[in-house]
Amino acid sequence: MRFTSIVFFLCLFSSFPAFAKNTKVFWNKAAKTVGVNGHTETWNYQTDRLNKNGTSEAFLFIPDHASPDNIAVVVWFHGCGGYSDRTFDVRLAKQLKILDDRNLSYALVVPELHWSKNTSTTCGRQGRSFKKAGQLISFVNDSISRINSNFVNLGMKKAVNPRVIFVGHSAGGSVIKAASISGDLCKINPTDVVWSDSTYGRWFDSAWSHCLSRGNFKVTVLIRKWTTTWKNFRRFTKGKLRRDFLKTKFYTGKVYHKTIGDNALEFSEVFPPGC
Repeated sequence: MRFTSIVFFLCLFSSFPAFAKNTKVFWNKAAKTVGVNGHTETWNYQTDRLNKNGTSEAFLFIPDHASPDNIAVVVWFHGCGGYSDRTFDVRLAKQLKILDDRNLSYALVVPELHWSKNTSTTCGRQGRSFKKAGQLISFVNDSISRINSNFVNLGMKKAVNPRVIFVGHSAGGSVIKAASISGDLCKINPTDVVWSDSTYGRWFDSAWSHCLSRGNFKVTVLIRKWTTTWKNFRRFTKGKLRRDFLKTKFYTGKVYHKTIGDNALEFSEVFPPGC
């Protein structure tokens, strides 16, 4: 009887969703480890019935030395199973450490997407995050409002028309595609759009034909050579004229798919020397 009760107890509690650890607490620990300090904030920006938490979370980090005069807002779109421990403590914390060492003014925003580690579709529903017109605009505006609230609380002025950088790693490229089709990408008018080994299928073709080709911002494509992403991009560029605002970098050897994601900000040179 006792054994049966224990089994029933375990089965009962295993049926409840396992909630994710506190992202803010985890990040603060990871940031402290690499020596990055600043303001951290999380919030739920949408409902998602396929996320075990019932919502999609968003993450914001602003380093202590950030200034509203020249701040760059980096919006990171993660890949399959992302918004994970590795996304923060390996991929992002170490890249931000490099920016910090250069005393660059930035803010990092990471929306949890429909294929995060907390969903039942860790590599599905690609292209459905920020698909509807106005969704990405609203999210970016809300993020900038939160950044400005932090500045005001510190006795500083608000940032006006801050530089916006979009980075889509792997499955994150589908957000760039979706936002291009909806028109949000061009309405936001970022300074840089980075495809971090994310030119799967015809995502780049779709983005290019809807918004990307206007040349209003710099487009950088980082690709591991001889892979699916390389073949798709090679097909796209065949017979097309070179455009000054489109920059491509190909990698071989020990620079793998995850290596590109772990170094996307440096590889894409969105913060060039002297910036």
